[in-house]
Amino acid sequence: MIWMAVTADDYELPIVVAKTSRELAEKMNVKQSTISCMESRYRRGITKGIKNTKPTKYGEYYRVVKVKEISE
Repeated sequence: MIWMAVTADDYELPIVVAKTSRELAEKMNVKQSTISCMESRYRRGITKGIKNTKPTKYGEYYRVVKVKEISE
């Protein structure tokens, strides 16, 4: 699986990409539980729009998504 922090808009452009939730948490400077919670809420459809998102050091808001890695 690949963990990504993406922009909280319709485009969902990647901000940070990592192989594990722990790596992503370290790169985003947040706790691993925050990353897991945000991904779970996004997957279950609880997070809509900007609600429940966090600003990055660049001022953008993000969501956390987990995607299946494609192997060739």
